[in-house]
Amino acid sequence: MKHISIRVPWHDNKWNGTICQCPKNNPFCMMLHNISERKDENKEETYAGKDWNSLKQDQLPACVGENGGFMNEKPYKRTFKHVYAFGETPMQSSYLQQ
Repeated sequence: MKHISIRVPWHDNKWNGTICQCPKNNPFCMMLHNISERKDENKEETYAGKDWNSLKQDQLPACVGENGGFMNEKPYKRTFKHVYAFGETPMQSSYLQQ
C-alpha cells in the first residue's frame, strides 16, 4: 500500500483556478503560513470568481503558490523567485494539467 498526502488550502469553487467567489468568507486558507502573510482580501474581493489565467501577476491570489488551483484545467503563469534561487532572475512557471 502506498500513501500520498497533499496540502491544499480550502477553496469555495472546486479548486478550479479561480479566485474564491467570496474571499472574505474563507478563513480556512489563512491557516497556511504563506497565504496568511500574503493574502489581501480586499484585492481578492475585487477579482472574485475570475480565472487566474485572465489576471496579471500582481492580481493573483496568495493561494496560487500553495496548490490553490490544483483542479484547474486552464493554463496560467506565475512568476516568482524560488526559495533556493541565487541571484536576481525570477523563475517563470507555466502550469497546465493534461
